[in-house]
Amino acid sequence: MESIHQSFHLEEFRQLKGEISTLLQRIEMLIKLSLFGGVAIYAWILIHVSPEVVSDTTKSAPQQSDSIRFLGYAGFLPPALLVFSAVMAWLTFRHVNVIADYLKRLEGLLGIYKYGWETHWQTKQRPMEYSLFGFLMLVLVIECAVSFYLQQHLAVLVIAAH
Repeated sequence: MESIHQSFHLEEFRQLKGEISTLLQRIEMLIKLSLFGGVAIYAWILIHVSPEVVSDTTKSAPQQSDSIRFLGYAGFLPPALLVFSAVMAWLTFRHVNVIADYLKRLEGLLGIYKYGWETHWQTKQRPMEYSLFGFLMLVLVIECAVSFYLQQHLAVLVIAAH
């Protein structure tokens, strides 16, 4: 009877390790898609800028048309996309940690507690987590700076381009 339980736990262990691998790939894909999506949105904004800028003679700065104002606000989509992707990545990572805790218990049931992968990582630092968080924060700061710049200077870029 014990071999049936051990076989069950071993198969469950394999399936959960596969699920962790899939979830980690999802995190990587979310980050890639948010970065490429942000670049695509910025490119779309710069390509679709319209030369409709109405000058107001009483003001030193030209008034912006509705389309330029819209494109300026659309420049905040990349940081929002990155934040939503980071939240999804964090939730996925939390799910991976729940599975990892369960796998650690399974390692104990299988008698490999001292040699298991989850037990191994329990005593180690995880530099990848800190690096990924730092990278996401850096990209978020850069995207916010680009978005604020676009919103403030899109009309000037239109005038300069045409």
